[in-house]
Amino acid sequence: TKLKESFSGPVVVDADALTTCVQYGLFPLPKSWILTPHSGEMGRILKIEARVVEADRFKAALQASEMAGCHVLLKGYRSIIAFDGRSMVINSGNSALAKAGTGDVLAGMIGALLAQGMETTQGAATAAYIHGRMADEWVRLGYDKRSLSASDIRAQLPQLLSRIAGGAIF
Repeated sequence: TKLKESFSGPVVVDADALTTCVQYGLFPLPKSWILTPHSGEMGRILKIEARVVEADRFKAALQASEMAGCHVLLKGYRSIIAFDGRSMVINSGNSALAKAGTGDVLAGMIGALLAQGMETTQGAATAAYIHGRMADEWVRLGYDKRSLSASDIRAQLPQLLSRIAGGAIF
């Protein structure tokens, strides 16, 4: 509550922080904040089952954004960013990211971009795209989807950013 009342900058709310917001009724949050739930966490936020979230991911993301008063990045295949009645789909990523730790890397990437002054929607979209692209390149290079780890994303990130900055499509 103190952070919400005293800090006007962007904040990434992930994992246990999402649970804390639900348990203590901390919604709505400042507009510059972003929630980064997967469908199970989104279900807890909206008080519905994860399967209902998955049945209409756009609706769930938009509802959560309206209820929370901030940005929402619903993680999963074709992650969705919702804010202010609008949504967008991130067209990168695959099931290689469906494992422990990869969401933490994504939250850190979003936080890093926001700390550099990027606006919340743009920071979330950029980080989610790059995060997903790492998984897409992993598979394109012939690695098994099951073998990608959070530390692989962290280790390969500088090379991917250099290729993207240089205009590389893949």
